[in-house]
Amino acid sequence: MTCKHLNFARKVVNRIIGNHGNIKGLKTIFYKKDLSRFIKNSFYKNAYSLWKKNKVYYEPCNFNIIKNDWIYDHILLTDDDGRVFKPPGYYTDDNMPHYVPKYFKDLPVQVPLRDLRGIFRTLIPNLNRAFHKIQYTNNEQDIFSLTRENEKIVITKGIFKVIYNCILESKINNTSKIWEQKWGVELNMPEDGLNWENIWKVVHNGIVNYKVQSSIWEMIHRNFICGYILKQMHKSDGVCKLCNKLERQRTHIFMNCDIINYVYNHFSNIITIFDNSVLSQKEKAFGIFEQMNDKKLLRNYTTFIIRHIIYRNRNMVVNRGVNVQLILINKVKQFIRNDLINRFDIAKFKNEVLSFKEKYLIDEVFGKIENNKLLLHI
Repeated sequence: MTCKHLNFARKVVNRIIGNHGNIKGLKTIFYKKDLSRFIKNSFYKNAYSLWKKNKVYYEPCNFNIIKNDWIYDHILLTDDDGRVFKPPGYYTDDNMPHYVPKYFKDLPVQVPLRDLRGIFRTLIPNLNRAFHKIQYTNNEQDIFSLTRENEKIVITKGIFKVIYNCILESKINNTSKIWEQKWGVELNMPEDGLNWENIWKVVHNGIVNYKVQSSIWEMIHRNFICGYILKQMHKSDGVCKLCNKLERQRTHIFMNCDIINYVYNHFSNIITIFDNSVLSQKEKAFGIFEQMNDKKLLRNYTTFIIRHIIYRNRNMVVNRGVNVQLILINKVKQFIRNDLINRFDIAKFKNEVLSFKEKYLIDEVFGKIENNKLLLHI
């Protein structure tokens, strides 16, 4: 929702969905009111309807993201019983008291209770209280959480695209998931040989960054363009840009590429501390998802970030003489450092430093905390 590189696409979508009173474009998904009848485009109307049928929790990255949003019917602003606020009845813009808020930027209302009249003596304090309960990620991105009721407790966090794709996934009958069948063939396993419920629990575990989740999701769904596919389309020679070898499978970049195996090997001293098992093809595809514990989750955290970096740099143009392995290794280290520093800052803000330490600093592999400061080793 807040990616800068998607600004133009977001403007197009907002234009297609349109403005409905004080509710504008893609922001319609944040309101309780059903606005589907006003959306003319069939694709976005269907996407909107699917979204509304699922219980999605939204946490904005900061106040600036919502400050110009209409506050009434908004899912972020609810009373003590979890109900959204309706706009005051029997009032128009002409006779509405000047202190009555319309947008989040108007909150909290700084008017003494004694000066409020009628319904506003109750409404205004309730709005102020609800406003102060809003939680922000204090991160670069908004975060969405989805609980699918047709499965055991499954929590998904990520950007808009990830959540929407997860909603679509829950609507598709298991027998029609071609990508599951392809994994069975590629790994030489029976179709029911993979516990997909556990796999998705691992992928959507809150320990990994939302950007990493998005990458892993695309890789597992085999939902990306690569040299192997481009060759089939007669648009490429099918050679991997990183290792300069022919891509023989769609999954080459994160399963068989010499470069990612080199990077895996570089971080093997870290990976094996968390779990002393051989990095199998199945783990390269899905991570560890059986007999889970905190150390295995941290091993997934490490291998998932390696995969994310290699995957997102698969089209990197490498000049002759450049050490691509070293570049990617440094990118992995920098990503881990930035992610841990950001999570530590949030943990301090929320008084959850102990929880952060128990989750990310097992055996002080990545670092330690001294004098309330994070000292990283990586």
